[in-house]
Parts: sequence; structure tokens; C-alpha cells
Amino acid sequence: MKTYKIRSLFYFGAFMLASLLYYSIEQQAAFEEQFQSEELVDAASEDFEETETVGEILP
Repeated sequence: MKTYKIRSLFYFGAFMLASLLYYSIEQQAAFEEQFQSEELVDAASEDFEETETVGEILP
């Protein structure tokens, strides 16, 4: 009977560890995806600003 409780406690601990690991990996992936999209928006706005100034210089 005691072995059953220890084994179930071990499985529960392994499950909690795996779920925390999965959550942290998902959060990191979401952060990287958001960071890349922000860089893309910044690059696009810089290109737009460059095009806008060229248009003002050349009529």
C-alpha cells in the first residue's frame, strides 16, 4: 500500500514538472514570435519613412 502512494506521488511530481516545462517553452516561443513581428513592423515603417522622404526630395 505504501509503495502505491509513493509511486503515485512520483507520477504526480513528474506530471507537474512536465507541465511547467511545457508552459515555459510555449511562453518563450510566443515571446519570440511577438518580438519578430515587432521587428518586422519597425523595418516596414523605416522603409516607409525612407520612401516618403525620397518622394519629398524628388517631385
